[in-house]
Amino acid sequence: MRLETKTFDSTMLPQVLSLFANQFSSYDKLLQPRYLQWLYEFNPFGKAETVRAFESHELIGFLAMIPVQLIASEEVREAFHVVNVLVHPRYQGKKVFARMITSTSDLAASNSALLIGYPNPQSVGSWKRAGMQFQEPLVPKLISPSRKRAGFRAADVRDLTQLYDLLQELESKRPDKQYLRVRVSPEFIAWRYVDHPTKKYRIQVIQRKSESAGVLITERFYPGISLTLDHILSDGMGAECLSFLPWLTVVLEPAVLERSGAARTLRLPVKKEIPVFCTDFAKALPVGMTRKLGASVSDF
Repeated sequence: MRLETKTFDSTMLPQVLSLFANQFSSYDKLLQPRYLQWLYEFNPFGKAETVRAFESHELIGFLAMIPVQLIASEEVREAFHVVNVLVHPRYQGKKVFARMITSTSDLAASNSALLIGYPNPQSVGSWKRAGMQFQEPLVPKLISPSRKRAGFRAADVRDLTQLYDLLQELESKRPDKQYLRVRVSPEFIAWRYVDHPTKKYRIQVIQRKSESAGVLITERFYPGISLTLDHILSDGMGAECLSFLPWLTVVLEPAVLERSGAARTLRLPVKKEIPVFCTDFAKALPVGMTRKLGASVSDF
């Protein structure tokens, strides 16, 4: 068995699709070439890096590392988000996955990049043994928005060119700058939300008179129920902005994070928790640094 790390190119698709076909149903988005090319090739932060395991010429293991830029306290950090990890059933339990994790860690460390992952419960132990730094797990909560406030209005974004100055303004006024978050740009929003090949997102701009107050990004994922992917809120205007969310909206955030006042949250009565690791190979990150990432770099 041999391992290869390589930047993704479209010549890899036939083997990747063949491997995925062993595990996923025919209608799964992971068997759609258009979706994989969108995720692996068209990201404005760069093409995906891949770790591939071969037995002779057969692809038996695969994972992708999606590049993303994060920012916290004005410091920009390069990062990779690990997605689509799969080992062929015939080779599971033969340490293929462990060796792939080592190659992934080495590649991230050599690029001085953070490594982010949302592993399934069965693989958490392997990531922990490899030294990943686990953060607070995410849990689903229902946001209880307040009544809409006088003087505030919301508009769906139709023209992304209007977002550049708006995002710059909102970033300067947000109160949570100490936490890691995606370094958003109109190019990233266009790729991540507007050009997504299988999902539809809603992007709203909230204003108070002529002043920008926030941006909300949501997805309707069940009839009558929405998921908030990201929100950028001006200091002191969070409750007013969140009042424009659809009435039944779920947010993924740590259990310990509590919202009070008009935009309080209620943890849903389910046991599901989503493990999160964010590893800095130079130093340990404080626990809590990822609590503002939510679903923005996980729900691809």
